[in-house]
Amino acid sequence: MGLIWNGFHALKWALLDKHFMLWKTFERRELARLENTVSKLDELERDVEILPV
Repeated sequence: MGLIWNGFHALKWALLDKHFMLWKTFERRELARLENTVSKLDELERDVEILPV
């Protein structure tokens, strides 16, 4: 019974959980890059607003 129980959790980790954790890492990294890009665009927009026309 213990073999089945532990085997199930080991298989679940190998097939699902490991990949979800990997993609969470990529997701966090990409969201940080997008937030950085948006903040740079906001800074550029503020700079453009003060330029004389």
